[in-house]
Amino acid sequence: MLVTLLIYLCIPELRNLHGKCLISYIFAMIFCYSIMLYSKLDDKLYYCYYHLYFWTMAGFFWLNVLCFDIFWKFSNDVVKKDERKRLLKYSLYAWGCPMLLLGLIILIDNTSFVPKDFRPNITADHCYFGGLTAAAIYLYSLMMVLVLVNIFFFVMTAIRILRVQRATDVALQRGSQRHSSVEDRYRIHLYLRLFVVMGVSWIFEVAS
Repeated sequence: MLVTLLIYLCIPELRNLHGKCLISYIFAMIFCYSIMLYSKLDDKLYYCYYHLYFWTMAGFFWLNVLCFDIFWKFSNDVVKKDERKRLLKYSLYAWGCPMLLLGLIILIDNTSFVPKDFRPNITADHCYFGGLTAAAIYLYSLMMVLVLVNIFFFVMTAIRILRVQRATDVALQRGSQRHSSVEDRYRIHLYLRLFVVMGVSWIFEVAS
């Protein structure tokens, strides 16, 4: 992960919109894993869990942005070139949502409006969340929603590619067998890249 980050930072050609989103995702996950390791040094460092929650959710939201960006590109015939505005919108979403969620759990943890069993209960006496109920409400449920949305983006993107390819095959005359073989290899590689970016990534994130 760190090597990938360095490659994208060192090669200007890779720092397009998708590359910058990927850099943000890797950056968030590096902080997430670093804080996770640091918090293991002392159980009393419970304040680290607030930071861990933010960076974990930021990683998932940036992964959601990556999936949406690929879906958006394949769902629009005309690609807008104003990448700065799109990056700004992506950043507001991927950084803003985790910040709002973090503020929400801090507020709930320090008020009496929510029953104690349904509070995050992030204290020195607990590890991350106070129980499975709190973790399910404030962490796993949100992860599951983002995972399902990513699956939707992946399926719709694959369907879109398949439809475009079929329409192209009907409109164009049949080429040589060699040309067909090249097209098939390109299609396989494209599906593989989509699966890695939009499929395998979130599977590992949920498993972790």
